[in-house]
Amino acid sequence: MLFPLPEAVVFFAWAFLSAALEVNIEGSHGWATSLPTWRRARGGRAFRAAQLLLMGGRPMTGYHLCMFSLQFLALHLCYAQGTPLTWLNECQTLAFFFLICPTWDFLWFVLNPAYGVKKFSKEHIEWHAGRWWPFSLFPVDYAVSALLSLVFMFIASGAYEEPLNIIGLLGFYFLWAMLVVLTVDLVGPWYRERRVRLLASNDPAIIEVNCDDGIDSSNEG
Repeated sequence: MLFPLPEAVVFFAWAFLSAALEVNIEGSHGWATSLPTWRRARGGRAFRAAQLLLMGGRPMTGYHLCMFSLQFLALHLCYAQGTPLTWLNECQTLAFFFLICPTWDFLWFVLNPAYGVKKFSKEHIEWHAGRWWPFSLFPVDYAVSALLSLVFMFIASGAYEEPLNIIGLLGFYFLWAMLVVLTVDLVGPWYRERRVRLLASNDPAIIEVNCDDGIDSSNEG
């Protein structure tokens, strides 16, 4: 199998920790609205192309530019440690990048007490409101990124020459989907509750209401 199960677990953990990090940085204010970072909505042709490619047409911020660049660079560290830089290896790297990014973005909502899965909708997310949501399930950016990941994985696996490799690809995506489901159903509620309670025990306390689960930390700590 081209993509063994441990790889799926490790890279999913990467996406999970990236989402948790952003929750701790941004809090309930998505798309860096409360951070001291530059923000641009308009620019020249090169800027607009980069804005569409990296930000899905949303305002570009210094924070997001650094975060996406850091993710992209980290995935390429293996080449600085001796992994041959070939077209197939690069396709595999890009496949992981385009899979991690929408997962990381979705898990931000799953782990964030201000949102949770119940508020993962176009009506509640201002920076995703201008995007098309297929079947009202998720922003179209997720579907585009997932499709790119699938295409790059298909090329990297050599499935066009060895059809049996498709079984490994399907197994990898199935495991990834199961990890997302487990995070939504089990880890997400626990994480949101713990974040509310930990913030309430700060000195001084930070009051944060878990909007998804109805947990109010105002009486904690």
